[in-house]
Amino acid sequence: EQQQQLTSALTQAATLTLDQMGMGWADAFFPLFRLEWAAAHTAITHMVLRAAAEQLAGGPYSLVHPAGSEASVAEQHGMAGSVLHALRLCECLQLSTALFQLAHVLQHGVPSATLPELHPGQTWHEVVEGQQAALTKAGSVPCHVCFTPPDPIRVHLTVAGAAVDVVGSGPDKTTVFRDAALPHSSPAVVLAQCFNHTVDTGVVVGLAPLVGLNCFQDQEQLSWLHVIVRPVVKSLHKLASQNSRGRGSLFTSLSSLAEGHWILSFQDASRCQIAIKLVADSSDALALAYRRQAGKLVNRLLDAALAL
Repeated sequence: EQQQQLTSALTQAATLTLDQMGMGWADAFFPLFRLEWAAAHTAITHMVLRAAAEQLAGGPYSLVHPAGSEASVAEQHGMAGSVLHALRLCECLQLSTALFQLAHVLQHGVPSATLPELHPGQTWHEVVEGQQAALTKAGSVPCHVCFTPPDPIRVHLTVAGAAVDVVGSGPDKTTVFRDAALPHSSPAVVLAQCFNHTVDTGVVVGLAPLVGLNCFQDQEQLSWLHVIVRPVVKSLHKLASQNSRGRGSLFTSLSSLAEGHWILSFQDASRCQIAIKLVADSSDALALAYRRQAGKLVNRLLDAALAL
């Protein structure tokens, strides 16, 4: 009976975790999974009773889930919507990794020290300001942005990252994502500024994680594009890592994360629509690629755990 209960709990937790990936943080799944896997191993091998009031108040069940939209829940707790989803992904991963480690203990007598990676041995990569970004006619759209009023700058909106490849030629060029690099990187929508007469490359002056990017056309100025910039994975991982070491509650830590807001001005409404399609198509394809990779890892762990 206990084995059946563990099997049921594992399956439910894995399903919840994969479902939560669809809420805008698919690129954070792998680094957070590695983090929580190691934290669960440490918790089992070096058990410490956490009784501090902040830790008890900030546990996985501290976030009330009242009726209403995600936006109303986020507003009630003073969180950006994307940060609320990040918190829930962390909660799901904490539960999943604890159950997977428990199954490993029942099988082998000890927890697993190392997560069985699909593509191990790579370092984490995020796009940063100041690096070079490749620009193509089919894969970038010129626009203006004003980071320091009243001086707008001309930039090119495009997609960049270690897992990004552009294949094909001419108007048939398309963006694809390398599976081996996906678990170790977070592609981004970037604003790249050209400082010479060529437009083959530009310097990144602004970036936003591609997964979960929320952009919409202004209803009055149709050539304007609003972009809601989600926090980067590195910032989320840093706070989650501090929490896994017992430094404060996850709820309190993640409350410090905030979203940004760009307003991009394009030549006309049609160029704005082209940019929206470029971002939407790339974001959807990337989310599916992450989900596929995560599903392979979770199914591998489930197969091993259910072999009790």
